[in-house]
Amino acid sequence: MMEKLKKLLSEECPWDIPPGTWYLIIVFISATLMIGILAGTSQVLKEERVCNMNVPSSSVSNIILPIRTNNDVNHLVLSTLTRLRYGGSIKNTRYNFANGKWLVDYEAKTNEGLKIIEVRVDDRTLKIEKIYFVLMTPELSPSKINLDGQPIKGNMSAKLTIVEFGDFDCAYCRNFYRTTYKKIIKDYVDTGKAKYVFINFPLTSIHPRSERAAEAAECAYDQGKFWEYHDVLYDNWDPESLKDALSDEDLKSYAMKVGLDMEEFNTCFGNGEKVSTVQGDYQLAIKEGAIVAPSFYIGDSLIGGAQPFVMMKRIIDYNLA
Repeated sequence: MMEKLKKLLSEECPWDIPPGTWYLIIVFISATLMIGILAGTSQVLKEERVCNMNVPSSSVSNIILPIRTNNDVNHLVLSTLTRLRYGGSIKNTRYNFANGKWLVDYEAKTNEGLKIIEVRVDDRTLKIEKIYFVLMTPELSPSKINLDGQPIKGNMSAKLTIVEFGDFDCAYCRNFYRTTYKKIIKDYVDTGKAKYVFINFPLTSIHPRSERAAEAAECAYDQGKFWEYHDVLYDNWDPESLKDALSDEDLKSYAMKVGLDMEEFNTCFGNGEKVSTVQGDYQLAIKEGAIVAPSFYIGDSLIGGAQPFVMMKRIIDYNLA
């Protein structure tokens, strides 16, 4: 073999190479080939491991592979929550390859009227980072809230009712509208699974223009265009810019933008015809347990704050099941 290789190479390379050098060349070539084979095998094994976990092999370089197993995580969650006297049971465990976190779907109710729905565990440290709760208040569910005269979007006979207590001068409400609300409408309201209700919750002590904006929206409601006006309000101001986009003149310009009868709107808005309506909404929100804007009722769950869509989806799906 050595002689054949030497002869073949010498035909291409007419210069004379000492015999001992050929051994070095062959050893170097063999080592290089072996390294390549091992590296390829390693990559195949890595891709096979990832594919077995239902992650596209094309994203291998961008993912964080887990150190722990489902059993490790489930044991931690069960032992910790049992020690905290929450009891309950695990419904599903999944791993987030983007951030190296385990998400455990958990079902338990506490003596304080809370419901645990999810536990987040760090894969590297095997420690619980966060326990997600929602407040269970069946005595105050949407089915028992008087929704007469409130703007409702979607099929009136939909199985689930989602109630938002919102503030038009609230940055968190606006962010919720832009990141979560539209997805809820697309996935649940437009498909007939849920109907969406908006109740004014103007926190005037910190949001001075919220009440006037709510009054303008109620005037739009009288003309059958509450939701168009609702969208324009949130689409046309930016809390980061410090620009006041909720002055009376702004609110009138939005009325023109959505095609309201301006004479009727100006009479309603200018005469303060909706002051009592908005104040009544505020009192209703307080009575039903809203403490922050936005707050929500989804089924029998009261949720406070501008939650991300992934969390709202979990609560909605739970109540639709």
